[in-house]
Amino acid sequence: MPNSIQVTELLQRGIAAAKAGRAQEARQALLRATELDERNEQAWLWLSGVVESFEERRMCLENVLAINPDNGYAQSGLRWLDQQAPPAPATEERCPRCEVSIPQHQVQGWGETLRRMCGLMLIPALAALVNAGMIPWKISPVAWSALVVASAGAYLWVCATDVPRNPAMRDMFGPEGVKGVKRQVLVGIPGVLLWATAFGAILMKR
Repeated sequence: MPNSIQVTELLQRGIAAAKAGRAQEARQALLRATELDERNEQAWLWLSGVVESFEERRMCLENVLAINPDNGYAQSGLRWLDQQAPPAPATEERCPRCEVSIPQHQVQGWGETLRRMCGLMLIPALAALVNAGMIPWKISPVAWSALVVASAGAYLWVCATDVPRNPAMRDMFGPEGVKGVKRQVLVGIPGVLLWATAFGAILMKR
């Protein structure tokens, strides 16, 4: 549980600094408030006004809407950003096999998804290695199958945390991806269950 008194003090300090034009001081206080309470709607909203880039401002406003989809200030702010933000650089990567260009948002989205999946897969992979006496080629077929299931669960679990620009989730749910509690439950609960079941199977395989 976050220290509500400390969060309140940081929020008040950040708001006061923002109103006084002390952007750096405001950023420091508000960032600390969001670290202590990542679902603090007001902290994210005020932070959006003192960050330095369009991308950071968008992220803050999107966090506000993830907490409260009806926040009119965040909605207006995102509309303004859509009108004012400079166009994204025309960078692209190409598939090494077919040479078809890959949009940059997809490159970033898959990269972030895989990075977060690696964090979740570290525990079951280590458990499988320990069971195999730390010899990778002695990992049993059952453990390998469980790791595949755990990977699928980790993917869904990560997607439920609203990974920015995740291409598959954007294709499935639209440009907003996995936004809102219903979508997060729909995607995340099966992922957590798959991951936990697979991890349990690895632990029981002695």
